[in-house]
Amino acid sequence: SGEIKSFEALNQVALKEHPGATITDTELEDSHGKYVYELELRDETGQEWDMDIDAASGDVLKNQQDD
Repeated sequence: SGEIKSFEALNQVALKEHPGATITDTELEDSHGKYVYELELRDETGQEWDMDIDAASGDVLKNQQDD
């Protein structure tokens, strides 16, 4: 239906995967007609993570360490 979850809800999805992390950057991208919320996080050890979350469903599409 084109509806997306709130940024607060999507941020909570990311922080559930990485408790105690800090979100350092966010972007909402239209990827082939599907909205993807892209985040960069830094965890408590200083490791950076890149995450993509389906903005409509809240499903985690990517969750990998940043080089």
